[in-house]
Amino acid sequence: MKKYPLDVHERHIKRPDYQGYFEHKFSAFLGGNCKTAADILDKILLANSLLDHASQLVFTGEMGLVAIHALGIETGRIDRFQKSEQQKHDFDEVKPFMVRLFEKASDYGVRLLLPIDFHCATKPTINIKKPAN
Repeated sequence: MKKYPLDVHERHIKRPDYQGYFEHKFSAFLGGNCKTAADILDKILLANSLLDHASQLVFTGEMGLVAIHALGIETGRIDRFQKSEQQKHDFDEVKPFMVRLFEKASDYGVRLLLPIDFHCATKPTINIKKPAN
């Protein structure tokens, strides 16, 4: 099998004719659920690799909550965590990496957009997944 080239210039058989093809800035959205702190760290590292070429990064979902937690703002509990202590432990584990990402984004002039509103609800007292008789 042909080895996948890591250099962006080797990926194309014929390079685009116009100049500046790879210099265009873009916006990136990062979010979704993460199963472990390692998954959160992978997304932080992905955001770090996008800082060279992105004009703004938008954090949504759990990544938004991690970013808010890194700023010292207390967030609510995520449904996948049975106990909030585990969530706090995972978020505290990746906090130095997120703070470093904030500093690096400031150096590169990349805007970071974080969630400012949260939908909070209490856990239902009845099981809504089970159909009623």
